[in-house]
Amino acid sequence: MHRPRAFTLIEILVVIAIIVVLAALLLPAVAKARAGAGRARCAAQLHDIGQVLQMYFGENHNTLPKLNMMPSLQPPLNRYPSLVQLLAPYVRGGTRVFECPADKITQAAPGAPSGFETYFDREQSSYYWNQNVSIYASRITE
Repeated sequence: MHRPRAFTLIEILVVIAIIVVLAALLLPAVAKARAGAGRARCAAQLHDIGQVLQMYFGENHNTLPKLNMMPSLQPPLNRYPSLVQLLAPYVRGGTRVFECPADKITQAAPGAPSGFETYFDREQSSYYWNQNVSIYASRITE
């Protein structure tokens, strides 16, 4: 009688090694695709915020808002609302549109509270309003 042939230990180890090498080659590609998807999501959310800002402009005679760029600072920079507070009435489905997947705090701001990993956690938005745009625009209209 003929016995069924089983795999040897060497054959199993070679197959495992091939799988490990293929996985090692695939992981950087997956990480790169994930980062690209995060950037695409961030860009789409910026587009959505632009649409919301257009709604704000439509109701406010095309005037640029004055905002507090960092509402978490104590004392506050100014008495104006934050970007999220200003645009929240125009956003449907919560304020997650203001959170970018690539958001990470890389530099601590003087006076800002510590212990936060993302700007969204600290400021309720991963994006900030460039205050110079408002200042420049108000000088033009004056």
